[in-house]
Amino acid sequence: EAHGTGTPLGDPIEARALGSVFGAVRESGNPVYIGALKSNIGHLGGGSGIAVLIKAVLVLERGVISPNANFERVNPEINAEALNITFPTKCTPWPSNGLRRASVNSFGFGGSNAHVVLDDACNFLRAYGLEGKHQSEDAFSLADSGLGTPVELSLPSNPSLGAIKEINTIGVQSPSAPPQLPLPKLLTWSGADEKASYRLTEALAEYFADAARENAAPSVLRDLAYTLAARRSHLSSRRFAVVDSAAELPALPKMASRPVRELRTRGLCFVFTGQGAQW
Repeated sequence: EAHGTGTPLGDPIEARALGSVFGAVRESGNPVYIGALKSNIGHLGGGSGIAVLIKAVLVLERGVISPNANFERVNPEINAEALNITFPTKCTPWPSNGLRRASVNSFGFGGSNAHVVLDDACNFLRAYGLEGKHQSEDAFSLADSGLGTPVELSLPSNPSLGAIKEINTIGVQSPSAPPQLPLPKLLTWSGADEKASYRLTEALAEYFADAARENAAPSVLRDLAYTLAARRSHLSSRRFAVVDSAAELPALPKMASRPVRELRTRGLCFVFTGQGAQW
């Protein structure tokens, strides 16, 4: 799944990179299929990366490579045959059995480049003998994937589109209900000076010393961590503590770090709009 800028300069550069990395190691007549979701839905700006990730997952699940919309001809600067790549213009069944693998390119204007490699869930579960659920449309073997011995998968004769299928467990015993362990929370708070940070620490401890609050629901500690970190000003004298439950909060003065003063005041320099063209 290419970034697909649709520009005379960007597309040939990306195509040559894909051909030299992926096409060069494949046999002639077995090209790399290149898609670009921007041809279907346009450029979503900051959401373009997650959109192509969703598309790639759906392609792996359905086993059908979707076409590039409104594709008329290859850029003359792209030698698709030499690069061993192809641009599908109609829905194409996945060309082989075994592991389904897709790669996703997503590039930022300012140079933030990302590449994600995705494997289909069905073959991953089979290869490692794991029990789980997947939404793959067909049963396919591991014979060509290099991950292990093919195994038989029982699927409904007429599975409905998008139905979730169970796969067999292979040598792995999974607990029906894994234990729910409490997750510690990082509490951060600050004051205008060292004394203020101590006063806030004492105030929090006193508030939660109330017997009714010692056994507060886990959501209380989660909400407190979020509020202190994201809904309070970050002042110069700062402290933190790692807390497992609300019952520990009355002892916050003993658990908290020593106040640390910010070394320098940070000023606002520039607000990046998210679009490099504004530069």
